[in-house]
Amino acid sequence: MASPAGGTLVTVSSILAHMTPANLTDYAASKAAVSAIHTSLTMELRQQSLTDKVKTILVETGQIDTDLFRRVETPSNFFGPILDTREVAKEIVKLIDSGDGGLVRMPAYARFIDWYMVLPAGLQIVARWASGIDVAVGKTAGKSSAFAGESKS
Repeated sequence: MASPAGGTLVTVSSILAHMTPANLTDYAASKAAVSAIHTSLTMELRQQSLTDKVKTILVETGQIDTDLFRRVETPSNFFGPILDTREVAKEIVKLIDSGDGGLVRMPAYARFIDWYMVLPAGLQIVARWASGIDVAVGKTAGKSSAFAGESKS
């Protein structure tokens, strides 16, 4: 905040902060906490009139091509395409270079997650079924650790 040039704070969360899958309670809860901390910090900076000096960017993506979820098979490449790490990084850098703060949500469906949250419970269940989120993670949880890529013994 003391820097004449200011700065940018980038917070990396996940779309799973909003569409919380079965079998990943701890992961989804931690990502929801990260998103909440980011939003709260952004509001504190706004309250202190520091948003011209410190920009904030929240990144909430779907599945990225990292080892973390490499064993999770997405049931639909349309609803849940696996993102290229470099493409996500390009979007973050583009926003930093613009000098603005904001939100990076990828892939396209992630931009509409706020609408998911206001759907009636029955429609949320239909959306979960259509995405296959609970089935994909559940299959992986039963076979091996999605996080370590190791089989359970």
